[in-house]
Amino acid sequence: MISLQQFFPLLGGVQHYAWGSLAHPHKLPYIARLLHQPDLNEPWAELWLGTHPKLCSEIILPDGKKKTLQEFIDQNPLEILGGKKNTQKTQTLPFLLKILSCEKPLSIQCHPDLKTAALLHTEDPENYPDSNHKPETIIALTTFKAMAGFREFSEILKDLKRHPACSCWLEKVSNPQTLQSLCEALFQLTQEEINSILTGITADPMISKADQLFQYLLPFYPKDRGTLFAFLLQYITLEPGESLFIKANQPHAYIKGTGIECMANSDNVIRAGLTPKKIDVKNLLKTVDFNSQGVLQKSSGIHPTNSSNHLYLPPIAEYRVTTITQSSFDLSQREKENEPAFPGILLILEGSFTLQLPNQPAVKAKTGSAWFRPAALKQGIIIPDTKKSFAVWAEPNF
Repeated sequence: MISLQQFFPLLGGVQHYAWGSLAHPHKLPYIARLLHQPDLNEPWAELWLGTHPKLCSEIILPDGKKKTLQEFIDQNPLEILGGKKNTQKTQTLPFLLKILSCEKPLSIQCHPDLKTAALLHTEDPENYPDSNHKPETIIALTTFKAMAGFREFSEILKDLKRHPACSCWLEKVSNPQTLQSLCEALFQLTQEEINSILTGITADPMISKADQLFQYLLPFYPKDRGTLFAFLLQYITLEPGESLFIKANQPHAYIKGTGIECMANSDNVIRAGLTPKKIDVKNLLKTVDFNSQGVLQKSSGIHPTNSSNHLYLPPIAEYRVTTITQSSFDLSQREKENEPAFPGILLILEGSFTLQLPNQPAVKAKTGSAWFRPAALKQGIIIPDTKKSFAVWAEPNF
């Protein structure tokens, strides 16, 4: 019987989506460098750590054998996931930890809420592979560009009215004029009308951020109406350490940069543009939140007491994220606060750490290594070895 009171090495999987980072002279993509992998002459988009069936991680057992993290959980869900409060009906890890690295803009998208996700999965399991919602947090590792959340309606109209080419779009907007009717009108335009708008918008001497974003997107997607979301959504720049929480039904697209991404354990995406994949206008217009203009939850995290680490607390139960730098991280801290133990995932991003557990030899965790903590492991300390050591820790937020 294997003792669960230890860290287990965890092997993640890589997604090579077309928008991922490519190798450049004398510089490998971030994820390839992190994992000490050679250039594969393909984009490195996402590193996944979790139990999602699309790309489930693997556990390395003490005897060197491997099994999927889900198989590992299935053998003893109570000890691995924790008490009744933590054990999900599906008996799986409630979160998915990723590293995301993009050189090209991702699709305009939103993620359905729980009720809608269950319905979409039943109706169209091929495009909506699970019944879970997917609120998510992105924490910048480099300067990170994104567009997320609608701009104020008056500001959108002000920008569009400066461009005569957009008149055919505005003419289709029903009365009374609303953000929803503006989006509906965008998808009612013919491809010929879209082409006319896209080629007719020219750089303005008083160019706005929306114009700048549109001009950036257009070469990537020269005939895609999704580029016009540059005028609809807020243009966001995150500096390293800053984060953005994307709630259910909030439209967004990541544009360029590398970051830590954590989310509920789902891969449900309703796409609106900037992609060759399925565009689901019907469900987009039915679910997207048109009432959250100007509302974004941007954060630099909080410092736990006597710590230089940063804690990112989203307003959901599935996950919380801590970036660990110069301060040790005590696994038993939440138990001391009368909370039960939780499972967790540790990923070393820079330098090395010492995993110190009671009555056990210390374990060295090197750059690029990932580790799974079963809930049965109730005590231990994650210790940075140098001032440059940097890691990310994810766990449920119950």
